[in-house]
Amino acid sequence: MALKEGLRKHLGDIVLFLALFLALLGGTIGAILAPEGDFEEAIVYRDEERLLSLNLEEPSLSKVLSKDVQEVDPSPYGEEALKAYRIQGAMTPMTLALSAEGVAVLESGCPSQYCVGLGYTMDVRRPIVCAYNHVRVEFAKEDGALGSQSGPDIII
Repeated sequence: MALKEGLRKHLGDIVLFLALFLALLGGTIGAILAPEGDFEEAIVYRDEERLLSLNLEEPSLSKVLSKDVQEVDPSPYGEEALKAYRIQGAMTPMTLALSAEGVAVLESGCPSQYCVGLGYTMDVRRPIVCAYNHVRVEFAKEDGALGSQSGPDIII
């Protein structure tokens, strides 16, 4: 009798725990099975606005899509930087670069600097997200077909 009352009392907690466990398990399996590399494009967003389309195969075909993005000289950022862009984030400016190894946030005014610490990547299992500036980078194979499943990797 006491067991049934205890189960009824904590049923919501048990259901919540199971839901979180299944979501974590699904995310882990999705990350393991997610494609790596072979992307043609990286799309840079601030909130839901497309700011920049980076062509990973032919950097000269990259397109600035917003007045809040300016192409800058990549030479101060090392030999690997083929293109560099200054982006106005939600809070502070950022500098992104494109290289043969992928995309990197080279400078950001965010306090954590997590986005900068990622270095160059084109792996959907290591999404580039600057929560402070509301900026994210999504990778696409062709014609805007995102490398991740449907939608962004992280919603902030």
